[in-house]
Amino acid sequence: MDDWQVLDLYDGDPTPGDPASIQAMAADLQRRAEAARRHHTRLRPIAANSGALALRGDFAATVDRELAQLPDEAKALADAYLAGAQALSAFANELARAQTQSRAALRLATAADSQYRNLLGQFCGLTGQRTYGPGVWRGLNESYAAGQREPVFTMAVRIGQAARLCEAEREQAWTSALQAKALYQAAEARCANALRAAILLPIDAMGKRRDWKDPKTRTSPPERRPDSHLPAGDPVYHTDHSTGIGYDPMTMRNLDKIRPLDGCHDVVVHGTDKGYFVPGIIDAAGEHRDGNFTNAAQIAAAIRGNPAYRGQPVRLVSCYSGTLASGVDAVPLGRQIADELGVRVWAPTTRVGTRKWVSGTQDPLLDGNGEWKVFDVPGRSGDKR
Repeated sequence: MDDWQVLDLYDGDPTPGDPASIQAMAADLQRRAEAARRHHTRLRPIAANSGALALRGDFAATVDRELAQLPDEAKALADAYLAGAQALSAFANELARAQTQSRAALRLATAADSQYRNLLGQFCGLTGQRTYGPGVWRGLNESYAAGQREPVFTMAVRIGQAARLCEAEREQAWTSALQAKALYQAAEARCANALRAAILLPIDAMGKRRDWKDPKTRTSPPERRPDSHLPAGDPVYHTDHSTGIGYDPMTMRNLDKIRPLDGCHDVVVHGTDKGYFVPGIIDAAGEHRDGNFTNAAQIAAAIRGNPAYRGQPVRLVSCYSGTLASGVDAVPLGRQIADELGVRVWAPTTRVGTRKWVSGTQDPLLDGNGEWKVFDVPGRSGDKR
């Protein structure tokens, strides 16, 4: 049942696929839709009463804002899964119908071809005529009995008539197979379009949150192609002497302008005096915004991912990475990076950066009474100023 060349279809099955497997995928998406719908139901009362959680601290506003959006996002995900399941199920049904038609056409063509070949052999044996060239000659009919004497003439006419009818059946089957192929292609296109629309459902819903009109709530992609990314998606950039994380104007300017320090690897990323890093991003209005809060382990992994880093000491061009705010129960970022990489780290106790209006490379500048604090390799001499 797979010799489609009998229908002059040399690319194989005109209606490929396994309807049962596609229905299984549809059933899986249906289960995912039901799970997402249950999440939506559970999240609605939680989001509606998020104020009762009484969250406090640096992350509270972010958590409250994100929590409020989760029910809508779960519903959008459920809708997407359901739409995908419906698209696949419909395609599986249409594929099964198209395959029924194409397989029937193949059976008809196979039988007609077998009978035609048998008749062609009889005709050639009876009349002594021969066919030449590759493949099977398909033109046999009663007209080729001309010139034969009785009783060969009558027998040859009957064989030719039967051969003509067989070839007509094969051509009818060919037409039916092409119709099945057209049905398959139309169903495939409808399914693809429906799946694309389903994929966009959660994107549309998540992009149109309560504050979607405010450009400050939407990010713009980086203009410069990143060399890698943090697990949360923040871009990472490599130079032959530094690693930059984030893509806001200040980060990119510092990455490009900082004069290398012999024997050191510079790391440019926004820091805090609260024990965590905050890679910078750009919002849809073109302004700098904080990206995803991240930790020293992820920053260290980004540094190791730079081919230019070979275990040398690190200079953190990262604000406040050498100190902590009063009352913060954490470890300075410089100490954390030193522990992660096992190397000496220089970290500033104040803001650090470069002058925007100065051309060429320059040494990083510290604000006010800031200084570079040295965090030594664990097990060696203590931290220094």
